[in-house]
Amino acid sequence: LFRSLRTTCNLASLFAATGKGAEAERMFQTALKGLETELGKMHIDSLAASSRLGELQKSRGHYQEAEQHMKRAVKGLSSKLGVDHPETLSCMSNLASVLEVQGRSQDAEPVQKRALAGLQSRLGDAHPDTVASAMSLAGIYNSQGKFIMAEPLLRRQLELKERKLGSGHADTLVAVGRLAQNFEAQGKLDEAEKLHQRIIKVRESSLGPDHLETLQSVSNLAFMFKSQGQLDKAEPLYRRVLQSNQTNLGEAHSATSSAMSNLAALLKEKGKLTEAEALYRQALKNRESRLGRIHHDTLQSLNDLAAVLRLQGGFEEAESLYQRALKGRQELHGDDHPDTFRVLNNLGLLFKDKGDLRQAEKLYREARGGAMAKLGADHPDTLTYEHNLAALLDTKGNSIEEAEQLYRHVMTGREKKLGPEHPDTLRSISNYASLLEAKDDLQTARRLQSRAREAFERKLGEEHPDTLTCMNNLASVLIGLQKYEEAEPLCRRALKNRERRLGKDHRDTLTSVNNLAFLLKAKKMYADAEYFHRRAVDGFRSTLGPDHQDTLRSIYNLAALLEAMGNFEEAEPLTRQVLEGFRSKLGAHHPDTLHSVLHFSTMLQVRRQFREAEGLCRDVLERFEREFGKEHPETLTAEDCLAGCLEAEGLKLGEAEGRRRHVLSAREHQLGFSHRDTLATVDKLAELLVALGEIEEAERLARKAVESRVLKLGEDHPDTLKSARVLAGYLKALGGTMQLVEAHALLQEAKAGQEAQLGLDHNETITTNCLLAQVLASLGEMEEAVEEYRKALQLMQKTIGPDHPQTLEVALDLSALLESFAYQGGQGSADLMEEAENLGRYVSSKRQDDMAVNSRTVRSSLAIDSESRMACLLTVIGKAPEAGFFYSRVLAADPKRQKSRQGLHDQAVSIEAQGKNDQAVQVMRKIYNDVVADKGKDDPQALGVLCNLAESIMLSEKEVKADEEEEDEAENMLTEAIENFYLNTTVRFDSQNDEINGDSMQALDSLSRLLETRGSFQEAEVLLRKRLAECYRLFGSDHPETYETMHRLALVLCEPENPTNNMDEAIELLNREQEGVQIANGTSHQDDSMLIQKQLENIRRKNTCSHES
Repeated sequence: LFRSLRTTCNLASLFAATGKGAEAERMFQTALKGLETELGKMHIDSLAASSRLGELQKSRGHYQEAEQHMKRAVKGLSSKLGVDHPETLSCMSNLASVLEVQGRSQDAEPVQKRALAGLQSRLGDAHPDTVASAMSLAGIYNSQGKFIMAEPLLRRQLELKERKLGSGHADTLVAVGRLAQNFEAQGKLDEAEKLHQRIIKVRESSLGPDHLETLQSVSNLAFMFKSQGQLDKAEPLYRRVLQSNQTNLGEAHSATSSAMSNLAALLKEKGKLTEAEALYRQALKNRESRLGRIHHDTLQSLNDLAAVLRLQGGFEEAESLYQRALKGRQELHGDDHPDTFRVLNNLGLLFKDKGDLRQAEKLYREARGGAMAKLGADHPDTLTYEHNLAALLDTKGNSIEEAEQLYRHVMTGREKKLGPEHPDTLRSISNYASLLEAKDDLQTARRLQSRAREAFERKLGEEHPDTLTCMNNLASVLIGLQKYEEAEPLCRRALKNRERRLGKDHRDTLTSVNNLAFLLKAKKMYADAEYFHRRAVDGFRSTLGPDHQDTLRSIYNLAALLEAMGNFEEAEPLTRQVLEGFRSKLGAHHPDTLHSVLHFSTMLQVRRQFREAEGLCRDVLERFEREFGKEHPETLTAEDCLAGCLEAEGLKLGEAEGRRRHVLSAREHQLGFSHRDTLATVDKLAELLVALGEIEEAERLARKAVESRVLKLGEDHPDTLKSARVLAGYLKALGGTMQLVEAHALLQEAKAGQEAQLGLDHNETITTNCLLAQVLASLGEMEEAVEEYRKALQLMQKTIGPDHPQTLEVALDLSALLESFAYQGGQGSADLMEEAENLGRYVSSKRQDDMAVNSRTVRSSLAIDSESRMACLLTVIGKAPEAGFFYSRVLAADPKRQKSRQGLHDQAVSIEAQGKNDQAVQVMRKIYNDVVADKGKDDPQALGVLCNLAESIMLSEKEVKADEEEEDEAENMLTEAIENFYLNTTVRFDSQNDEINGDSMQALDSLSRLLETRGSFQEAEVLLRKRLAECYRLFGSDHPETYETMHRLALVLCEPENPTNNMDEAIELLNREQEGVQIANGTSHQDDSMLIQKQLENIRRKNTCSHES
């Protein structure tokens, strides 16, 4: 049996050598189990089998299982043979290799050092096991970026090979190749090239120019040129290899297929995508025929072809190929294999390009999670996937903090594992700096980009592709800092080097063309900028086609420049072409379709980071004032941004107004009133004036802006239509009947024009629909208003998503409108109220987890507002217990309020809403006792609380039959409150009332509403007459408070339960109200005069019926 088990191990090794890894692993496991049973786990043969099984598992990518078998073998051999035995040391060296391949080079280094020292001592430097350990340690140093430490090991091994085997021996040439790769990594390119040429020369001489090993050496040199960006040097070498293999081995040979793939990869880098695609297709066809559909090389060809199709925009076929590759990897290796993770990552790249960011994020997270569990958090593959996820989150814009955290981890992880100047580390630093640039932390971004660029130039040279990319990134930061004189030389050098190395129409070259154009535009050198933008458009169009994403982006950039130049006639169709192209190619939700409307300062304000935004704006403004003066256009732009920040924060509106007026004055003087920058300032100033209550001036400015845009752009231009909508909003705010009618007409015209010009689902069209709905509601056309809001909500759900903050706000507005319509007796009131409730619940649920400004534990004001409105709605429709739950959440949002007297009152309301009226009474009693103890029994606040307590007792009586003492208590409380605070004699005896002061008006209003709710309309009438008299005295006859009280008194007089039932007086009061509202047009009062007219008609109808009966 023992001999049989050893034979099984030997046979397993043979199977492994012939590529039958899965079968070999099963045989090793069977043999190991048998040896352990027959001989014991610590027997030498059992330990040797465990070590060999670990080596096989490493070759199959099962690193964690391999590590366990290796560790067990090292521990057993150390115990049986000793730590310094050659078998133990060789096994220890293999264990270090397993650790290194998992990305754990820090753990592998001391293990391999120990093994190498022992092997050198026991076997000498020239022994194969010692050589293998030294090579492994050199590889560990290289993976850590410690190339200088690896070099002496590689030189020593080369010397040994040359002395023992000669300079032309195959093993010697392998050592030469490893040293050449080390020189490449150190940037010693001339020395590396000499070593590669040495290998080629020896193999050509000894083996011939067409031998496979000779051609492999040629490929290695080509790969070095390709990795250094010297594509023109690499291409003829790759073509030589392919031609030789085709001639000598045939089209279908595996070596020919590999040569096709290598040349295709180079051509892809050069932007020759059509030829690259053809080569990749041929390689795939060859490998499928020769190796089968589930072979490693075949699956790699699927991945390669999918990648080039993705770059060409062939997303559908690329996705199909990636899915085939993923299925094949899962079948070949399983779900948790590194090659499977790589396909998941590549599939994520495809979905990102397609604009399906949600699916891309899912795939990135899956690849990252799998790699983290299998390879460790700091493995290079894990960090790559993490970087891609961070870039995606940065693109999405709604997870900036997580993106920054991921970028930081990638940067620190690579610096730790690879060293501070490893190319991968430097790429991470540059990428992180780009994120900081997007966050407008420009000084830090500049420092990091400068550090990365200097290191790239030092390690790789000025013309290396990574150096040029970093050079472009640094220039972008400098442009953001307005350091144009520093940025321009970088842009021009990057462009010149890319033209020389890659050609004028390469994608990277055209990217540099775009960057230079952006700089020139920022410098107001529009003619030069236009030349470079047009060159970029022509280059992308000829290289990638008219519908490619990069082509569309370049057209958009040209359109933006033309718009800045005032060339609207040419800019508009270009912008439309880009928009339709992105919609057709990527979909309406793709970031490239939406990015044109995003601005960094707006992002900060939406995230409520007002202090940071204000600080940035002030710093830029001060810098421009010092450099250019207060009237320079750049200074005015910075001042405009600062004013917007102050306005959004809402705390310094006075300063914001002053800055807006200064910017408007300066721009009107420099550019004229009809210039787009001036008109934009007019719009912003008008919006601010509305916030300050100066609606009349805002309306005048907006009207002037509309007139100017009509003359300059035409009535149907999108900017004109938007301006008309803004004017309509101010007319609505004024609230008069004539203003509302004009607003309605403007919005109808704007809506029609925007639907024709922009489409139904454009954001501007949807915004117009929302405002039109509000105006219709103000005019009493509730049914039509509801329909407009429903259309707007559906379009927003389709375009920006159902969970977008703007969508949720529209949903909440629609909920309130439905509730109001239901109260007015709209058709299907129950259904309307149910729809309102459902919308309110949806918005509340989405906002519950809304991130707060400073803490994850505090919900945002939007979430609290939606919950408060939901609580009110639930209370109204009789769902008191659930309303109480929402009240409680609102209270919990403000810990300081909970401890205050007002907080106790809110708690009572919450408890009362839940139907626990007895508990509410207890809380109200405590409040009343506290106020009496603090201020005295006759204090107005004490009497107001007394009234609330009485109301709570009355509610409690409805729930549980109260005894006579409770009824008397409530009655006495109400009487005391009325006698001592609201009136000088009890209202129940209809006595004459003395004059009250203005501070009591709100309390008088509250009590009258309470009496109306309880059905005591005659008593409410007395209080409303008193309140109306006081309104005349305190506010005058044309004040909104006077009209409101007049309106309420008229409705109370019409109540059938009111003995007065004076319809004629009610009609007279409503007539006076309507007349007063019409006279008061132009004030900020927003009473609905159309609704007054409808109520008048209803009362007259009732009065007529009453007379007839």
